[in-house]
Amino acid sequence: MKISKAIRTSKKNDLFISLGTNDLVSNSPSKAKGDFVNVILAILGENPNMKIHIIETVKPTNKGKEKLTVESVIEYNKLIKEYADSKGFEYITWPEEMFNDDGSLKDKYCADELTHLTPEAYKLLVSKIAYKD
Repeated sequence: MKISKAIRTSKKNDLFISLGTNDLVSNSPSKAKGDFVNVILAILGENPNMKIHIIETVKPTNKGKEKLTVESVIEYNKLIKEYADSKGFEYITWPEEMFNDDGSLKDKYCADELTHLTPEAYKLLVSKIAYKD
């Protein structure tokens, strides 16, 4: 289902979203940010009252650095946070205990060798988010 149809058919006014990891494999952080903004604009076009909660993009494991660099993800997240702040969207960071000192994702939170997360990683995020009405 396309995101625009999902937004139209949903009765919800809160959206938690994290995008850009795949875009960063072959695009610059600024190009990936432009694509992200276009998705947000499409969502708001379907539901202008949607409350947007942006979850930062996960940095890769050390094994995944050939495909995606920690530095490009950090730059992308910085651009997305600036965008979120300028629009008044909530910006949610992943718990720090998920990452090594060099910023890479710890293997125990990774379901593959790049950035796909384990259920344990998502549980950490959910425990961090305080939903407010």
